[in-house]
Amino acid sequence: MNSSIVDFICQRTSSPRLSEPSPPPELMDKVFQSAFRAPDHMLLRPWRYLTIEGDAREQLGEVFVEAARLSDEKLSEFRVDKLRSMPLRAPLLVV
Repeated sequence: MNSSIVDFICQRTSSPRLSEPSPPPELMDKVFQSAFRAPDHMLLRPWRYLTIEGDAREQLGEVFVEAARLSDEKLSEFRVDKLRSMPLRAPLLVV
């Protein structure tokens, strides 16, 4: 295995917020090609990836709020705001 890849993975950190710009499409194509080849012993291999960016992230936040209201009609304003803002933490979401 390529040690630079292992080093990169071992040194990675998570961030609660990501900033623009999102990775370019050429890089995302390589990421998806790699992910399709990852070990998958349960045969759950994804057959496609969806990307969500721009205004679609705000629409996704509204979907989160609507889904939460199905189980709790009296959501607090804090919870509504949090659900709406969740997809806005990154310029590009991969589903």
